[in-house]
Formats: sequence, structure tokens, C-alpha cells
Amino acid sequence: MSLAHALVLRRIADHPGADAASISAALRWPLVVVEQLLSDLEQQGMIAPPTRH
Repeated sequence: MSLAHALVLRRIADHPGADAASISAALRWPLVVVEQLLSDLEQQGMIAPPTRH
């Protein structure tokens, strides 16, 4: 796991309702980067896929 993955996980832990856009804004990273990191974490089983309502 990279430092970037760890930072995204930390943001999710601190803000459970965070989505890709809010994580992107908080970390000041491009949305596409955060989306890829979230996808990687999901594939590794580190986070659950987002729920759709």
C-alpha cells in the first residue's frame, strides 16, 4: 500500500460519509487520482464498494 492509499484510507476513517469528490477536495488532489486510489482499495478488499440508494 502506498502513502497515497493510506492517506485516502485515513480520510475515509475520519469522515465515513466521504465520497471521491470530498476526498479529492480535502486532499487537493485531482478527482481522477482519488477515484483510482479508491478503486485499488476496493479491489484489495480494504474498503467496501459505495452503496447506491
